[in-house]
Amino acid sequence: MIFVLGVIVSLSSSISIFAESKEKKQEYMDSHKEIIKSLKECEKVCDIHTEDITVDFLNQFIYANKIKIGLSENLIKYGDSKEVRNEAKKCIRNSLENISNAEPILDCIKNNLTKDKLKEEKYLKEYLEIYNEMIEEMENDCKEDIVDRVFLKNIICHGKFTVKMLDNIEKYNEDKGIVKLYKDSKKNQIKEIKKMEKLLDELE
Repeated sequence: MIFVLGVIVSLSSSISIFAESKEKKQEYMDSHKEIIKSLKECEKVCDIHTEDITVDFLNQFIYANKIKIGLSENLIKYGDSKEVRNEAKKCIRNSLENISNAEPILDCIKNNLTKDKLKEEKYLKEYLEIYNEMIEEMENDCKEDIVDRVFLKNIICHGKFTVKMLDNIEKYNEDKGIVKLYKDSKKNQIKEIKKMEKLLDELE
């Protein structure tokens, strides 16, 4: 009788843990979908049609880092792996640093635009192609069952997009402040991607 009661208690506990885990995943995904929705609305909420590609890029760069902060905060709240949560905290610190480096440059040039509509059209065409590819891949990665894996796959995808975005502006820009910004950011981003890929392999 005691054995049977023990089994019942154990089963009840397992069911409860499973239910909590499922609820936690759902809450994470609900927040995650809102972040993906924000990504899709980049053109509406982010000024990327100023006709000055440097200003376009800085607005895109700041917005991308804010999205990354949102992804990381969501993981910290719902993720299971302490190591992944720690990396998410590093992502937030790096993104805040990127924003603090980009905003002063933007403030200096946004009221003195160097307009070139044709150049901007070419730049934005390439930018939006890689941006839409990123969103599609991130949505596909949401099919994963484990919160930590969803985050890692999404943050790797977002990181690779950021590298492509930085490569894209490099073709069109010669401003020394921007050159330093994208070179430093690209170097840090590549390191971060490698670390996240290692963590993802460990979760296999």
